[in-house]
Amino acid sequence: MKAAQVTTEQGRVYKEEPSAYMKHSLSKHTDDPENAKVPVQYRAKDFGKGSRWEVRWRTDGATRRKLFRYHGEAEAFMAEIEDRIRSNRYMDPRDSLRPLRQAADLWQQGLAGTIKGSTEGRYRRELRVWVLPRWGNVALKDITTVQIQHWYVSLAEGTAPYGCERGSASSLSASSIRSVGKIVLGSILDVAVENRWIDSNPVAKAKVPHDRTVQRRIYLTPQEIKIIAGQMDSANATAVYLLAYTGLRIGEALALRCGDVDLDRNRLNVLRTQSVDADSHLVETLPKGNRTRFVPIPSQLLPMVGGPGC
Repeated sequence: MKAAQVTTEQGRVYKEEPSAYMKHSLSKHTDDPENAKVPVQYRAKDFGKGSRWEVRWRTDGATRRKLFRYHGEAEAFMAEIEDRIRSNRYMDPRDSLRPLRQAADLWQQGLAGTIKGSTEGRYRRELRVWVLPRWGNVALKDITTVQIQHWYVSLAEGTAPYGCERGSASSLSASSIRSVGKIVLGSILDVAVENRWIDSNPVAKAKVPHDRTVQRRIYLTPQEIKIIAGQMDSANATAVYLLAYTGLRIGEALALRCGDVDLDRNRLNVLRTQSVDADSHLVETLPKGNRTRFVPIPSQLLPMVGGPGC
């Protein structure tokens, strides 16, 4: 409101401030000031227009401000800010404007040494090929569960943005979508939550689509295994038989030593596996799940594994 210019009967001009009654009427109509009993001459040019309510607060040594059109919205926001500051849950609204790639950089810094090198390498590839092309430049506050759900569908259909320099995008299986979405994108957004850049992780409620087709498993017959092994030298033929009849993984078979063969107990000690690190260099690590185990050797394979080489 403003002071009104009043002219008396004697022609004297003076300014008259709004009365207590006008102020009281306006206070009762904070969200609809047009209905307040305030004569037009007391109304400023922008009376009842625009964002008229300002909330100020101070945190981290700086003063913040936000404007609201309605008084009720300003009061609710102020109450929420005060509660967050008291309970140490305050988040700077500007942090939610950060692009996802900033959270991704922090996430990558924490990967080394926490998982196997081969897994780290796979996560980094999935980040580069699938996550960053779609979400890298998107503000954290704009990433929603609904959008993530649509992205999952596009990954399954092979239409999602693709960041590989060669080839073209292909449809992903449910397990691959789970790795790309739930693990990689989900972990990145967990970092954003931990740093108080966003309130919650929108990945949590997104559902991975089921595979649309059933992949038929193909198993070799003993005759087919014999034919394949027959095309190889003795060492490689032994590896084929071990893979076929003991359930060893290829990396575990490649990492076997003579000392791992226990002929007295007819078993193999699986102590390590051959893998790659995050830079695709060949390394040896513990088997899957970081667990060693024993594998029985079929009697017909004993002559092969207990030969002169061991």
